[in-house]
Amino acid sequence: MNPELKNFRALSTDKDNVEELRRYRILMIAKLADSIKYFKGGNIFDEAMIVDFVDSVSIEFPNWKPEDFFLFLEKAKRAEFKTEFEHSISFDLLFTWARKYDGQLLDAIESQRIYPSENESKQIPDRIYTESDVQEELRRFYDKIEGKKKKVVQTRSKEPELWQHVRLAQQKYREARIEYAQTVESPDAHPFRKLAAEQEFVADNPEKFWIENYIEETFGYKAVIK
Repeated sequence: MNPELKNFRALSTDKDNVEELRRYRILMIAKLADSIKYFKGGNIFDEAMIVDFVDSVSIEFPNWKPEDFFLFLEKAKRAEFKTEFEHSISFDLLFTWARKYDGQLLDAIESQRIYPSENESKQIPDRIYTESDVQEELRRFYDKIEGKKKKVVQTRSKEPELWQHVRLAQQKYREARIEYAQTVESPDAHPFRKLAAEQEFVADNPEKFWIENYIEETFGYKAVIK
């Protein structure tokens, strides 16, 4: 899978990608039209159904890249999704196979997550700590935390209105991130797809600059968040 290729959501949301999306759409329609002859009963698919299927896949699976569509067709031609009870192809059946392929993609994402081995998760101390050592470490830790709290309070007490606005903007940022994911994904979408959508929002809208812009647009002054 080529990580540099853009998925359908990225292609459709950026106006600079309109021509690239158009070319991929034409190629996908042509590829499906050529592949349909491999399926029993594929002659029921007319041009309108083929175009409708391609567009429906682009909407239903926005995290797919064009190469995912081509790979899905290759797998379908090899009957990887077919069951013994499925004989003739239909629009709904082909879409069911597409959902099976999407499930394979999600499983692949999950399998790439790195989990620590049993040995790696066991941290061996480099020395034997006594109870007094532990108490001293805790005291240093809490003294450090308390010092940070005082510094933050001193900084924010100089500009209480600004930090009140910052807290409000942080809340609005979280709401906007979730709202974006709900907009681009269906309510019953897999959690990984919703998380991917939120990550796309964060990548396109760095929190610091988003908050500064929100404060300027909402309260009418330019804030600099350090």
